[in-house]
Amino acid sequence: MLLEELSEEQKKAVTQSGNVLLTACPGSGKTRVIVYKLAYVLANRDIGDDKNAEIGVWEQSHKMVLALTFTVRAAEEMSKRLEAMNIDTSRVWAGTIHAFCLKWIFEPYHQELPEFKGTADKNVKAVMSEQYFKIADEDFCKELIARLKEKYRINPAESINLKFDRFGQPLEKASKFSDILSEYHKTLKQKNLIDFDLLLFYSYRILLQSKELTLKLAAMFELICVDEYQDTQDLQYAIISLLVKANPSKTSVFFVGDVDQAIYKSLGGIAKTHSEIRGELGGMPLKALNLSANYRSSQRIIDFYMNFQQQNIKIKGLGKYAKEKALVSLNRDIHHADIVPEIVRLIKLSLSKGIPENEICVLVPQWWLVTSISKQLMKLLPECHFSSSIARKTASSIIVNTCMGVKGEEFETVIAYGLLRGYVPHWSAIISGDERETSQRLLYVIASRAKLNLHLIAERGRVTNNGKPYEINQELDEVGFTYDLV
Repeated sequence: MLLEELSEEQKKAVTQSGNVLLTACPGSGKTRVIVYKLAYVLANRDIGDDKNAEIGVWEQSHKMVLALTFTVRAAEEMSKRLEAMNIDTSRVWAGTIHAFCLKWIFEPYHQELPEFKGTADKNVKAVMSEQYFKIADEDFCKELIARLKEKYRINPAESINLKFDRFGQPLEKASKFSDILSEYHKTLKQKNLIDFDLLLFYSYRILLQSKELTLKLAAMFELICVDEYQDTQDLQYAIISLLVKANPSKTSVFFVGDVDQAIYKSLGGIAKTHSEIRGELGGMPLKALNLSANYRSSQRIIDFYMNFQQQNIKIKGLGKYAKEKALVSLNRDIHHADIVPEIVRLIKLSLSKGIPENEICVLVPQWWLVTSISKQLMKLLPECHFSSSIARKTASSIIVNTCMGVKGEEFETVIAYGLLRGYVPHWSAIISGDERETSQRLLYVIASRAKLNLHLIAERGRVTNNGKPYEINQELDEVGFTYDLV
């Protein structure tokens, strides 16, 4: 009964025992599979022989399943779905790996590290912990970095990697940022603050130092589901692998994601291969499975974004819109001064077809454009509502966001502009030599958000700081596709 609504591919993934690496194409029901996997494991525990049945029931009742998600919103969505299935969520812990490390490792065991020995007295632990450290607010960290960039005369648009590898070495290798990083961490220490990157590193060190704790956590969680594995950091892989290797016979891991949607490389995300992940698990078996059915988009849209696919997986549309005649347009003639009126025209076109506001998304190439374009659209479409918050998608609001901001979301209509080399991808990817790979993945994610209408714009007239005209994204320019006129 539990699995009757699943496809054969989904059933196979849910019921597969042991460690699994599941490649899930866009719109393939990735979240549904993770939710059913959690429910299936909870409902099908092996209690053991009759002789020890009572003990087995007690042990299993204290076991939990763990879902590590990329965002808080994803974790909340999983919890809601489990509750709707009448699953006892008291045995499920879902959240980001940062939240997991804070709750299960750092807060209760930080005194294991020399840096926090002052909180070792159990009688004063809670009080001392509160005085000794606090998790730094993300806004505070962003503002601090912004001030330091200004102080050291660094371009505000340049990104600085604050993350560490598993050996405690900074991932940021550019020497021009060394003073900023040094002062940033000095300021955090002075204020007794720990940012999310330090949280991961300290948590990893705690697990390395305390095999007893690692075994305890591993014994507690019989299944670890890792959502969006392709955007997982090296340090996060290390933490997960320690838990799985500590209790390999009773703890399994379920990696779910899509290498073609790995767009967080600049933020430390690593789309590790099957063999690399097996290496992380100490060579343990790792079953590779695929979800190749798309229940989101028209086959025409699927055929378009498969031009940017790096994996050899044939995606077939099977959902509501699969056989619909989708609109896929590319405007490379419009001048950038006319972008907003054109976006307004395309929004009105969708609204005239009965598409609700919350099924329309405008994608901007860079974060700083979100506010300005939203204000202009609100002025020209006063009867419509606009929001940059994905949490507002359920309300009546047209979403204005970036490619990264809407990853995992879906809309009937997607309008993306600024598809220019230097915008998509950013110059940093071009300079680092990752242009083609980064470009393909960004275009893949952008196009795969659309269910029925995909409007792409590579406007003319924009110039670089050196006065050189921006050109259309090279990978988009190379695609041989018969676009629609709208």
